[in-house]
Amino acid sequence: MALVDEFLQSGEIGGLDIVKGAQEGIKELSKLADLHIVTSRQHALEDCTKKYIENNFPGMFKSLQFGNHYASSGKKRNKSEMCQDIGATILIDDSMTYARDVASHGIRAVLFDLDGTYMWNKGDVPDNCARVTDWEQAVATVKQMLSS
Repeated sequence: MALVDEFLQSGEIGGLDIVKGAQEGIKELSKLADLHIVTSRQHALEDCTKKYIENNFPGMFKSLQFGNHYASSGKKRNKSEMCQDIGATILIDDSMTYARDVASHGIRAVLFDLDGTYMWNKGDVPDNCARVTDWEQAVATVKQMLSS
């Protein structure tokens, strides 16, 4: 946990690479629905997260929701709770844990597994969930979910 805290406090999290196709995919989805960010990041990372989003996805998100997971203090909220609070009907996430959480609350999930390389989200996807391996698939899946 100390290594995670050290990385998070280093500021390097604000310089993370953007996944190929993410900017184009988010831009396209933002024309179809109000988009919100629901993140497990700690409240201590709000400033660098907001700056990263403003620099890379300007004007594409209506709000940022912070779950404050893994923090040593402060209120924590799970992703299903945050999604319910904002009225979200679909969550795109790379965590099987969070996909299962929201799916168990009737919220559809798009499980992002970049080129099949995300070892932490392997296994059978729950009902109300679809696995995708790139942003083109993510956009197509969200469009299909929105139309059904």
